[in-house]
Amino acid sequence: CHRSAKLSFVFEAAQAAGIELVLVYDTTESAPAQLPAVTSTWQLPVFDEPQVALEAFAAGVEERGIGGVMTVREEAIIWTALAAKRIGTPGIKPELAALTRDKYLMRQAFAAAGLRSPGFCYIDNPEDLSQAHALGFPLVIKPLSGWSSTGVMLAKTVEELPNLVNAVWDVQSKDLARFYDQDKAVGLVVEQYLPGKEFVVECFVDIEGVHVLAVGDKGQPEGPWFEETIYRQRRDIHDPLIVSLCDAARAGVKALGISIGAAHVELRLDAQQQPYVIEIGARIGGSGVSHFVVEQSTGVSFAKLCMAAALGLPTP
Repeated sequence: CHRSAKLSFVFEAAQAAGIELVLVYDTTESAPAQLPAVTSTWQLPVFDEPQVALEAFAAGVEERGIGGVMTVREEAIIWTALAAKRIGTPGIKPELAALTRDKYLMRQAFAAAGLRSPGFCYIDNPEDLSQAHALGFPLVIKPLSGWSSTGVMLAKTVEELPNLVNAVWDVQSKDLARFYDQDKAVGLVVEQYLPGKEFVVECFVDIEGVHVLAVGDKGQPEGPWFEETIYRQRRDIHDPLIVSLCDAARAGVKALGISIGAAHVELRLDAQQQPYVIEIGARIGGSGVSHFVVEQSTGVSFAKLCMAAALGLPTP
């Protein structure tokens, strides 16, 4: 989708691989400028009328010669999964895509699989914070369907909690409303704050399993807003900590049932340096930044792997 056009890594990777792209963009966006490998653009109401967009997409696939669907845009993951299913091309199941777009359901899946998990609760009424109080402080407050730390805030005390919950509630109910299932009630996730460093593990999944492509060090963000400013590639792949991060990332991907394509796994350490899976995106991270990091550190074209998977081609 069009927002990802601001970073050209994926388009350059497609051009290098000889793959032609049809760029789908939303009805609220202007037509993108010419990009590498993009042979045509297609404006569809992906977010406001997703079913209408699916019908139009399915009807136009043959004419446009489309053989697969993928996205690097978090809020388009569910629609992309539905589109792939509709035209019979490879992709994650729509119900699993929905799982990755709901932070509470994702947290439940991790806990059910026996992964280390901070204490957490679901808030469906900003006036009743009793469950959050029981977790202790500090606490991290998150909108259910955010991305890139949008709306994520840290409450250090009981006194701070109500105002911050209301602020995050506004983000979910207003700023993110277009990208959330309108049939679901608005809600937030509140979870215990982990004081250690933050990492990201970039994975690719195929029939052979979950492959780790890179491990990034994101520093030690302490809030209150958790801006994402650091991504330092780790080279010490045999360090016990890095090994444990990779093991936790693989377990998280399997817990969500992701069976094809990219998995952007965010983890954080507790006070004892034990890794916890925080969130997983079923996409290349950072609107393509993760592709650049993987390619520059390993020589592997992450985007090419994902495009080949979406087209049903063997892993290069």
